[in-house]
Amino acid sequence: MNDRPFPKARPVERPAGFTLIELLITIAIIAILAAMLLPALNRARDMAKSASCFNNLKQLGIGYGVYFSENLDYLPPISQGSNEIYWPMYLVGIEIWGASGQTGYKNHIRGRYASPEMFACPAMSAKVNPYTGKEPEYWYTNVPHYAPCTTMGMTQPEMPKVTQLKNPSGKFLLGDVWAYVGGQLWTNAGFYRINWSTPTSGYGIWAGRHTRGVNVLHADGHVNSYRVLNLENPYASPPFTSRDEDKQHFFYNR
Repeated sequence: MNDRPFPKARPVERPAGFTLIELLITIAIIAILAAMLLPALNRARDMAKSASCFNNLKQLGIGYGVYFSENLDYLPPISQGSNEIYWPMYLVGIEIWGASGQTGYKNHIRGRYASPEMFACPAMSAKVNPYTGKEPEYWYTNVPHYAPCTTMGMTQPEMPKVTQLKNPSGKFLLGDVWAYVGGQLWTNAGFYRINWSTPTSGYGIWAGRHTRGVNVLHADGHVNSYRVLNLENPYASPPFTSRDEDKQHFFYNR
């Protein structure tokens, strides 16, 4: 009789790593979690961009305030006719073109109230660089991401004094802008002026690029956001309509 013990059964070894089914289940769970988190992440990203845009406009408001104090309270002209001097040049300065061959502009205006970076909205894909473009002044005439409404005055001596504005806390000094060229909306470009009433070629329109929100700098220095329903026609939403109660925001003499 054999008294040797029976050999113990060896445990079955599982293959290392995940099985195909386990891997597919893990991927599905990750995809579901990502789908749930993505909208929240997008909202957080948009809020961060809007907050940065707010800060740009706040800084521009401070620059405007210093400009007012040194220029008899006058608003800078939106454009200066055939001289092609535009409102951002009054704030940034024209001496930067001296090294680019535009000697006619050199020393004409010594801006020191704002930096070029302040004109770049983080929600825009286009980059702001004053040294690129067909001409040195091209960036300022076509690409600033903020712009004033043309009804705030166009050229000297039409520009009003900020002290003459009725209800400055309600006046729109600058706002988010998209270009409107050839009857087409360009959401990847800004413009140097905004039309007050309807989308018109050669003007920009209010840009609802912050989840349909338009950030606006008011003449008293505070910034607010206004929601529009139609991105291609923001003039259908208050306070950008042509109704009398809205005209007070972008007409300096109302």
